[in-house]
Amino acid sequence: MTKNKKILWIALPFLALSLASCADTDELYKGDQYVGGGDSFLSNRYHEWNSNYTNVSSANTTVHTMDGAQVFSGYNDLYGHTANPGGNSYQVLGSSTYHPEAIKEGDTTLTYLTQAGTDKADWGAPGTWVDNSSLYGSVYVQSKKMNRLDDGFSHGIVSRLYDGQVQCDHWNSYAYLQLDKHGASFTFPKELTKAEYFGMVVRGGSNTYLIKDASDEARKSKLAIEVSFYKHPYTTGNYLRDSFLFPAMDLITNSSFDENFIGFYFSDFNYNPSGVVGMSITYTTLDDSGAKSMVDGQYTSVTTSDDMETSSEYYLCMLLYELYLPDSTWSA
Repeated sequence: MTKNKKILWIALPFLALSLASCADTDELYKGDQYVGGGDSFLSNRYHEWNSNYTNVSSANTTVHTMDGAQVFSGYNDLYGHTANPGGNSYQVLGSSTYHPEAIKEGDTTLTYLTQAGTDKADWGAPGTWVDNSSLYGSVYVQSKKMNRLDDGFSHGIVSRLYDGQVQCDHWNSYAYLQLDKHGASFTFPKELTKAEYFGMVVRGGSNTYLIKDASDEARKSKLAIEVSFYKHPYTTGNYLRDSFLFPAMDLITNSSFDENFIGFYFSDFNYNPSGVVGMSITYTTLDDSGAKSMVDGQYTSVTTSDDMETSSEYYLCMLLYELYLPDSTWSA
């Protein structure tokens, strides 16, 4: 088990929402943006875009529409809270019929987050920094995290997507970025030279009540998710964009123990990611009919909006916990 290496003493009224980083991240987060709770759901929306990525012409864009055979997708079911008919995506990724090498470090097959209650990544108490390097080579989420590859991934608000923290574990919105349908872009600190596959850890989040049915089945929201990668144009005017469309993904909503792990191998699309300098994520909600909230003292079905630029009482967002380009290499 890991040990706390440094304690950040912060004199604020609410230590649980203190202005500190997620565990295992070098930089302190500046200010209180994107870390509110409760009534702050609207203000938590992250919508930063690199203008170079918004001006890409259709002539410079290739769209790849995936089918089920090209995507590893499912949600983690460590605690037995929900049925998971789609299977654990981590297990799918490492299956003998797909890419078993993806979940290895050397000759060791990595567990995803925990094994029989041991080797669990330690996020520490709010306001602390924890060294999880003892889990390198045994636990996937720590071994493959991006800030292990380069220190450039350890700085700023977006660094919470690169620290291997794939659950809230009382850090709440310090663990993720909250995206509405308009999405956001992320510019990498260096240029990508080699990567085999992409993965991300996400779930649905809303300001409705957490409702489960009699079978303890967590609410699912169906989203069409578009992930785009951008290459610097160098000799041409516009950045080159390749978009990969996950056409219909079932995300667990409002259950912080059952995040989805989804992704794909670049070779399945004959795509060479060398030269990528950034990425973006947008989505469209296909179905959120399971949303309920307390209305006049009764649990009632409600309508959610995925567009936080329009007025609505209830919203559905994508909570983005982690981005992975495992074992990738980057320019000097």
